[in-house]
Amino acid sequence: MCTGVTVFLNNFVSVTYLQTDEFGMQPFWWRCVYLPLAMHVQTTTLFTGFIFSESNLVACGQGYKYTIGEKEKKVEDFNTIRQVDVWKVETSTATLPSTENWNM
Repeated sequence: MCTGVTVFLNNFVSVTYLQTDEFGMQPFWWRCVYLPLAMHVQTTTLFTGFIFSESNLVACGQGYKYTIGEKEKKVEDFNTIRQVDVWKVETSTATLPSTENWNM
């Protein structure tokens, strides 16, 4: 759903428009609305790429980890490589949790 909204908004919102003199001449309220919208479109584009990269790693088995858990129970985990935890990055209120949940 977020990818669909981003593709739709990508036709109307451009990050390069923020660098033009025309954007600087717009009213302050418009800049306050447009800037977060443009940054949201840009970060969603990055998140989509990272999630596709993560699914590729899981599909080819590079994230596989076999461990023996509690009571000699065998645990297989295919998703040990996390590129980004979108929910934690977007809802964090400080820089440290954001960087901890963004695997760079």
